[in-house]
Amino acid sequence: MGVAWLIGVTTHPAPSSDVAEELGRALEKPKLAQNLATIAKALGRPIDAANLLDRARVARNEIVHDLSVGVVSDVETDAGRSALLQDLREDVRRVAEADIVVCLLSQVLQGAKLPPVKFVGAYPSRIVDWVCDVEDVFAS
Repeated sequence: MGVAWLIGVTTHPAPSSDVAEELGRALEKPKLAQNLATIAKALGRPIDAANLLDRARVARNEIVHDLSVGVVSDVETDAGRSALLQDLREDVRRVAEADIVVCLLSQVLQGAKLPPVKFVGAYPSRIVDWVCDVEDVFAS
């Protein structure tokens, strides 16, 4: 929660001042920027960490809190099921994109070898497919 508070993606109360100061000192170090640059290189694109994590937070809340609202009537038609799955795919992709960056950052901080670029690039799509590819159980 401390990191989320520092980069402005949480509405929870601020962590204790000692924790906030320690996190602030840790994040001000150039090493974080270097680590994010390493990850950006592995991803093959720049990273806007605050935006990426905030989009994932919003997507997670959509999945957890809002997805089921109206789902009963949505799944009664092909168009409704298609729209519901499309929304779910977008939200899951946002969460997976943030997840891979957080996982890579953890690996960099631990001094572990990063996975191959091919794996990193395919990760969000693989997660979306794993979560969202379903057999049409409603087909006659």
